[in-house]
Amino acid sequence: MILLFLFFGENAARTKFYHVCGHQSIQDKEAISVMETTIADSFEPIRIKFSVTPDTLSCAAASGSVSWNGVNYTCEADDVLSAEKKTALETTLGNVNTYLSKLLKVRRLKDKITLKNYKSLTTSLGSGDNAEVSDIDLVVNVIPRPSKPNLEQIALTAITQIENQAFRPVQAVMFVNTRYLPTTASNIDSDDDRFFYTLLHESLHACGISASLYDRYHPLNTSTPHENIVLNATWHTKLNTGEQQREYSFLVTPKAHQFAINHYNITYITYGKSSVVSGIELETTEGIEKSHPEAMRFQTDVMTGFIMEAEKAKFSRVTDVTLAMLLDTGFYNVDYTQMQPIIYGNSRSVNGNPNPDYGQNLPQLKFPKGTFYEFSDSWDTTMFDFKHSGTLDIDSLGSANCAENHFSDTYCSATYFYNPMGYFNVTMEPTYDWALIKIPTTNCPNGKAFLPGNDTECGTYSCAANNSSYMFTYKGESNAEKTITCTKEDETYTSFKRSGEYPYTLKCADPVRFCNTVKQYESKFTSDPLYEYTPPGGGGGTPTPSGGSGGSGGGGGGGSELTDKQKKIIIIASVCGGVFLIILIASICWYQHTQKDEDDEDNDDKSTSDLYSSNSI
Repeated sequence: MILLFLFFGENAARTKFYHVCGHQSIQDKEAISVMETTIADSFEPIRIKFSVTPDTLSCAAASGSVSWNGVNYTCEADDVLSAEKKTALETTLGNVNTYLSKLLKVRRLKDKITLKNYKSLTTSLGSGDNAEVSDIDLVVNVIPRPSKPNLEQIALTAITQIENQAFRPVQAVMFVNTRYLPTTASNIDSDDDRFFYTLLHESLHACGISASLYDRYHPLNTSTPHENIVLNATWHTKLNTGEQQREYSFLVTPKAHQFAINHYNITYITYGKSSVVSGIELETTEGIEKSHPEAMRFQTDVMTGFIMEAEKAKFSRVTDVTLAMLLDTGFYNVDYTQMQPIIYGNSRSVNGNPNPDYGQNLPQLKFPKGTFYEFSDSWDTTMFDFKHSGTLDIDSLGSANCAENHFSDTYCSATYFYNPMGYFNVTMEPTYDWALIKIPTTNCPNGKAFLPGNDTECGTYSCAANNSSYMFTYKGESNAEKTITCTKEDETYTSFKRSGEYPYTLKCADPVRFCNTVKQYESKFTSDPLYEYTPPGGGGGTPTPSGGSGGSGGGGGGGSELTDKQKKIIIIASVCGGVFLIILIASICWYQHTQKDEDDEDNDDKSTSDLYSSNSI
């Protein structure tokens, strides 16, 4: 992916995104400082102070100019923090604070935080009455800034200081784009929740979800970093037109690894003869690389690099993807009951079982119907979760033929990975890999859903106890309610009209998938989603996740001593195993002695399989 908008100074068309994050671009401006301090032994709810702090680089009036981040701005009325915008901003930040205080527990600071300015991008921090802050665990200075029109970026956040015990962030700056601040506050349960989730996203960067701190991530009860943190991989594939490859990154810390095991039933991501430890795939987009989970895998998670432009679609959610990343920082106990399951790219929502293909194959090839726009089903507006209706942004389409339309070196050098279906058209949106994703426009409340088709009005549903069927009630002819029973996928119900409107068609979704999906969508976690599940028959040599995601810390308790019967079984098994091993070694030696040497290049042949080459940090 290629980032469209790195800073407030970039000018680009405002289309379907409410917010495109530029965290890494601003974070890389200055090294993070380390503050000497002491911290408590126990964990308590985090104390965050959001301080809206205009300075000399903010527009105080619709006149004059300021120079910020290498760009000169002429202040206009939209760049001024009005009373209405300030109230909406502070109220929404308060709502974010309330949520985070329920979500996170920390080892609280015992000392004051002495504030510091961030490079040349702030002017008022670290001086005057606000130079020090007491009884707070994290200060986020929220600073208004001007921007050019049509910028899909609401805020930019950079961590400025961490403490020297657990290396947790204690100060951050959040630059807010005054031009696009709303005048109405937002909360997690608001009809329009985009502003809330945007500020929550930026606040979670401030809390430590940042590539700049990955090398500081550690287990909960020690500050020694994890042995493996980020793994970089290259996926090669050989086509008739030659070899192509694409770079990938994975967070392979213990809970990220456990996430992959639980969701995909894989301890390693394998292609051909090479494999890498499984984990959470990270974004590769320039400017936001590695600080976000990959949008094509985890589109609806709050920490992906963009918030969709859909006023009341309620698309973002705080999921077990973010849970794993927060736990692997080692900074926090996390209350998973404040989170919801990821639905996008979650094979468990299809039939309740993990699916390796969802973690190690291309989403366009393996994710279920409704995930991407299909030209063969162009009338179908229902999305993957049956809770959203959406459509392709036709205006963003362009020719996928690089010979006549070489629109991107990144795309044209790896067309298989970005357009494996071989469509004639792709979207001109590198932010989500040029894929034909649907833009959500409508959301159904709990108890209601969409069926595949072109009806954008929610219907009510009721699932059988074993998910073998479900009843769906919708408005049919002349708005009269009609109930159908779905027992299998693709049962089609004939077109109907409402008061002379254009015809609608409904198709049944697979009952197991439909019922699993809507149930998970409407739920919050009541048990640990990162429990230590082990795939059948696998896992040898795999890093062992440790600690409890609910915040209890540590591993499992000790077991009782072995009984005499158990000891005898172990001894017999050991003897049998030794005999078997001797026979196996002798057989291998005999086989090698009788075989001809093979060419080394044959062992590395990639003509029929893909493979990963990798390095890790």
